[in-house]
Amino acid sequence: MEELEYEFEHTLEDGRVARLAMLSGHFYSNSDITAGYAEGIEPDIIYLSLVRGDDVTLLFLRPDEAQAVVHVLSGAMTAYLVDCIEADDAIDNLLDSGNGRVAG
Repeated sequence: MEELEYEFEHTLEDGRVARLAMLSGHFYSNSDITAGYAEGIEPDIIYLSLVRGDDVTLLFLRPDEAQAVVHVLSGAMTAYLVDCIEADDAIDNLLDSGNGRVAG
């Protein structure tokens, strides 16, 4: 495994310094979402950064906590997509009922 270049440092309230290596990110016109390794603040070894304008949220996570974040966001997205599909079906059924086509 090649050695990582830690790009950022962040000092925690307790004085520990986290060295951060960004491994993944999504960049939008008004916000950035990045994640990567955090070194020096074990057992937290992963960071998640959410930046929107001047608002910055930086989370340091253990691997199990990072997986929990993925899990709950996945559940929320699944519910959202199911709602979208159900809403489209409801609209299609409503439209189909008025034009002589069989709904369903």
